Amino acid sequence: MAEEFARESRDAGWTVFQVRHGSDRPARPHARSPLPEADGDSEGLLLIVDYADRWPARDLTDFMTDCTGQGDPALRMLFIARAATGWWSTPSKHLWDLGAQVGERELPALTEEIDRATLFAAARDHFGAALGVTAPPRTPPELGGDGFATVLAVHMAALAEVDAVRRGQDPPRSPAEISTYLLLREQTYWEQLRAAGQTSIPPATFARTVYAATLTGALPWPQAHEVLTRLDVNPGDPGLALDDHGVAYPAREQDTVLEPLYPDRLGEDFIALMLPNGPMRSVLSTAWTTQAPQRLFAFSDGSAEGLSWPRRALITLIETAQRWDHVAERQLVPLLTAQPALVHRAGSAALSALVQIPSLPPELLDSIESGLPFRNPELDAGAVEIARHVTPYRLRRAGRDPSALAEVHADLASRLQNTGNYAAAVTEIEETLRLFEEIAPKGDRHQDRLAFHLDWAGVMYELKGDHVRALECSRKCVTLYEELAAKYKDRPKLYDRFQGRLTYALANLAGRRRLAPAERLKVAEEAVRVCRSLVQGDSVPHDVELAGALNNLGDALHALGRYEESLAPLQEATTIRREQAAGDFPFYAEYLEQTLSTLTDHLALVGRRKAAQGIARERVGVLRRLAEADSGRFTALLAEAEQQLEDLR
Repeated sequence: MAEEFARESRDAGWTVFQVRHGSDRPARPHARSPLPEADGDSEGLLLIVDYADRWPARDLTDFMTDCTGQGDPALRMLFIARAATGWWSTPSKHLWDLGAQVGERELPALTEEIDRATLFAAARDHFGAALGVTAPPRTPPELGGDGFATVLAVHMAALAEVDAVRRGQDPPRSPAEISTYLLLREQTYWEQLRAAGQTSIPPATFARTVYAATLTGALPWPQAHEVLTRLDVNPGDPGLALDDHGVAYPAREQDTVLEPLYPDRLGEDFIALMLPNGPMRSVLSTAWTTQAPQRLFAFSDGSAEGLSWPRRALITLIETAQRWDHVAERQLVPLLTAQPALVHRAGSAALSALVQIPSLPPELLDSIESGLPFRNPELDAGAVEIARHVTPYRLRRAGRDPSALAEVHADLASRLQNTGNYAAAVTEIEETLRLFEEIAPKGDRHQDRLAFHLDWAGVMYELKGDHVRALECSRKCVTLYEELAAKYKDRPKLYDRFQGRLTYALANLAGRRRLAPAERLKVAEEAVRVCRSLVQGDSVPHDVELAGALNNLGDALHALGRYEESLAPLQEATTIRREQAAGDFPFYAEYLEQTLSTLTDHLALVGRRKAAQGIARERVGVLRRLAEADSGRFTALLAEAEQQLEDLR
């Protein structure tokens, strides 16, 4: 379909290019790539990106930024993916932020629209003509069921049918038998090459090399050599296996080897059929395969940094396990049980795919989700899919314990919030609050957790746009923490803990839009007072939100028209945020950027343009670092900051 769309676009005057990800090259800093040139009289450029769901989110958004930021010619981009969920939310939002028109369509299986027998007959006739088969065709296989739900599966059945007739053999019937037949023909090809003296490794070694190539995809020679060494392929001379493999499967890129077996489905079937104890006894199976993934992913700390192939290999294994239960049970489950953090490399689409594998135990998915970072744009969309999937299991495990039940809903709310689904997040946090409100009278530990989630709920309601409920939750939170701090005033450790949490609650309350300006100022001043009481010396503890309180104090003064007075707390907040970001940039960078933005605006308002220019320049520097890590979230904001800096000059 993509090829037909490309042909029609060319006929309509568009210049068409296919875009491939450069994951087969060593990692390097991002540099803007120029767009290819359109023909002189072209309507514009059409760029077709296949396997878009396998691109790291940052690379995909960098590519979008490069393409949309270079002016003419007119540009269209078509992104094609196997996964329908778990990868598109961040790139599509990024395109919207860049001003592009964005649409999406999930394509149903073509076999739902075209009769499978008709599709089979047409493919069989064309393959017969190409192979010179004139004998009358035999009865086609039974094409019902999920195994023949794709056009490719039906075409594979037709090809196997025609080739078997040509050889006077009984044609294969089931999807597994069809794949086995076609893969045995591949094996015959390897044997023919060896008999002709073009290669020298035996078929078993060739099969292992093809297995590796299908998992990892094409790689530079040094990485490919390491892969075969890990898998113990042709010990002593993995390079010979690479050379022989290149004879049978020449690389598309001149500086790579290990071109994978295509089409993808056939390659995945090869991986599955190499593994013993599948749904059928396969002549391709070998005990060597059983521990192959464990050997491939046996990394020491830091040894996988800079490698592209682990991501591709894990994605391929996950996609294979979606159709082959024994791969899930015998390889994927043991691998991820031993190394659940591996999925951090695979991206959101792969995480979403995990929930489509019925044989993955909920305990494993629970462990994987629990180990994911609290927030990571590369993983957030997939993380929320897993969180949704394991929530029923977690609720059953929690039983009738209201505290445990509440935390399950809170965990899901956090994942939903990270993907911008504030309405669904609020639904979950409301259940959390309901459960904790029921048990809060039973102990201070429950009151502490209720206050914590009320603080968070206030933020969530504010993001959703329900400013009344946001103010209500924040006020309740402050009251609870004040009561807890007063109750434990004679126990310094607990008192400081509750006072620390109170600083966050007061700072958040001071930021509520429904709060009257005078009351907002009063709350912000109280937040600063409490924070200063907990600070000893020049260092601000991480659990004291002095910077946030000062920032909101500056905002409150500004809202009351006290513009000059607002500068001192904002400048102090900026100093604290700088120190925090110097110690932990990934965590504090966004807070620093927000404070710099506010200070720039306030300085400009009172006419201090030179000082505002310096702060604006610092903000641009912070945003450039943030955009390097996550262009999808920060590119548009960076452009805004750069324009502000230009306006101040």
